[in-house]
Amino acid sequence: MAVVGRAAEGVSRGFTAPAVKFSCWRPKTSSDHSNLQLLRPQVQLRNFTYRELKVASGNFSEENVVGEGGFGKVYRGILLDGSVVAIKKCTQLYGHAEVETRAEVEVGSMARHRNLIQLLGFCDSTEPQKPVKKGKASTEPVEHLLVYPLAVKGTVDSHLRECSALQPPLDWPTRMHIALGVARGLSYLHEDCSLQIIHHDIKPSNILLDENFESLIADFGLAKLMNHEDWNQQIQKLESARAPHQMAALERSTELYRTHRICGTHGFIPPEYALHGMFSVKNDVFAFGVVLLELISGPSVPGFRQHGARKGINDFKSVKVIVEHNELGCLIDPNMRGDYDEKEAEKLVKLALLCVQESPTKRPTMLEAVQVLKGSSLNDRCESEKEEMVLC
Repeated sequence: MAVVGRAAEGVSRGFTAPAVKFSCWRPKTSSDHSNLQLLRPQVQLRNFTYRELKVASGNFSEENVVGEGGFGKVYRGILLDGSVVAIKKCTQLYGHAEVETRAEVEVGSMARHRNLIQLLGFCDSTEPQKPVKKGKASTEPVEHLLVYPLAVKGTVDSHLRECSALQPPLDWPTRMHIALGVARGLSYLHEDCSLQIIHHDIKPSNILLDENFESLIADFGLAKLMNHEDWNQQIQKLESARAPHQMAALERSTELYRTHRICGTHGFIPPEYALHGMFSVKNDVFAFGVVLLELISGPSVPGFRQHGARKGINDFKSVKVIVEHNELGCLIDPNMRGDYDEKEAEKLVKLALLCVQESPTKRPTMLEAVQVLKGSSLNDRCESEKEEMVLC
């Protein structure tokens, strides 16, 4: 659920199959149902009172709803100091709501970067519940509230899908700026945060935009946090699993980071995760590649197969063919009316295709993606992948 400054996000289309978010299995711990106040944040988060947020949102008025998701709604609010905020109201109607809320607080308390949405604070207490008749259990849901700055320009998804006189299509420089911002944010999560963080649900509707169209990665409910050594070991395991019997042996390993339920959104999930439940930071790299393709193409691309993909896995062969035949114009969002930098667009498509390669070890790191978007050459990397992708 994105923290946005406009109407609720639309359904993802274009390069993806229908946007269906899976439930994400996480092992239960004794702390899974603890109060948010018991977490030990690395930065100070404000503990709001329920009354403060109720007043700020106009008693959670439907007129102030700016977003909606699986676990509740997002309300526009004005705090007593005049700050305009987004209040994400998470109602624990499902078992995963508590876990996902805690994940957002954990990430928000340690990850601070200009391209990540900043968690301002939270509230994990509600108004006193009405007395319940003897012998009857209360059906009132438990609520958590998270407070963020309001992203006044909405989501990348809304700008790609909903062009109008009041909201013109994103121009090419802005798309490049958005791509670089997302890459920088992910690189920080993977390389520079105190714990290595995999977002697990990168997509245009989870990328917010501030008043300067600066990218803000949001919605960390599915994020996984691990130390850097564990992630490096996971990458080595993925690299060694190149044959079916090796993959089977790897799946039996008790040290493997693997889940029996898949979380994320159709079309943005890499094959090793969708088919085998294996995850690493390269999951985010794959999803970033799909985001790049949507920034380039807008709602659709000629010849792209949207239906019948195995477990939501996209087939990018048609995109490769278009690039190999020097028909880049077929991929460009028609809303830009041909106003784009052809060399930059070609470079962006090639980077996207490197990111969505089937083998996770062949995908670049997000730091490499940042360097490419800042001007580094793709030639060396493309040459090393020439057997799989005839692009350079």
